[in-house]
Amino acid sequence: DLDFRSFDRDCFPLMEPGRFSLEHILRPSDEGQHAQIEVLVDHAASDTKVVAKRFPRAYLQHSPEVFQQTKPEDQLENPWTEIFLALKLGQGPARMRGVVPCWGVYRDSRDDVLLMLEWSPGGDLFELASDLGEVGPEREATAAHLLYSLLNVVTQLHALGIAHGDVSAENAILRVGCGEVEVALLDFAMALHDTDLSSATGARGKLMYRAPETLGENAIYDARAADLFACGVVGYVLATGTYPWQSTAGDCKAYSYVRQHGMKRFLDKRTLAVGSAGTK
Repeated sequence: DLDFRSFDRDCFPLMEPGRFSLEHILRPSDEGQHAQIEVLVDHAASDTKVVAKRFPRAYLQHSPEVFQQTKPEDQLENPWTEIFLALKLGQGPARMRGVVPCWGVYRDSRDDVLLMLEWSPGGDLFELASDLGEVGPEREATAAHLLYSLLNVVTQLHALGIAHGDVSAENAILRVGCGEVEVALLDFAMALHDTDLSSATGARGKLMYRAPETLGENAIYDARAADLFACGVVGYVLATGTYPWQSTAGDCKAYSYVRQHGMKRFLDKRTLAVGSAGTK
């Protein structure tokens, strides 16, 4: 079994020369991100496409311990957590359903580390939400089915002592195979594991998905409840094709309305607004 405390870059094999070739770059590392995301072709697996998340040596450092010592104090993202959980949950016959399959982790000739994940041509749930048809009962039924699948994997993670920390429509993909539909999570860089999930600190995730109790300067909160709040926002996105609010902080008018008047009045008002403007 993998042990996070003895985990370091020497655990990762060198990439075989010529095995992978670059097809295109999905997200350059210079877009305010530490890792570059690439689509590669694996010539050892019948030219199958894979997604590679490339971590430069200078950023990743040698081990989780060294990374913790060198990273900015306020940075909650931890690439070692992402790699560790991708390997632990996403590999082989024991892969946890609802986690994007992991094809391994390698070092290349530059000593960068590449996390290999399954390529999903269908994109993420946010992209899917723009193509689910008109707002109404039929779309809501589809959204409910997808949300159930997402909640299933999130609660399984919680049972294993893991909170994702960054649940969002952008961090979930739709896998379809053998007549089954599976919502699968990726990007565990903000996840919590091997700790007390009921006493989390630090606001994790994207602004529109953050549970309000996570935002205080010295906030201590249950990371599992924060994950479930984010699932609710994903459900709204799937049902309507748009976010309910841009932030759960006090400067967001939409969320301030919820705090003042309650969720039911917000939904009644929002439904009328969407209906009068046409579906989005």
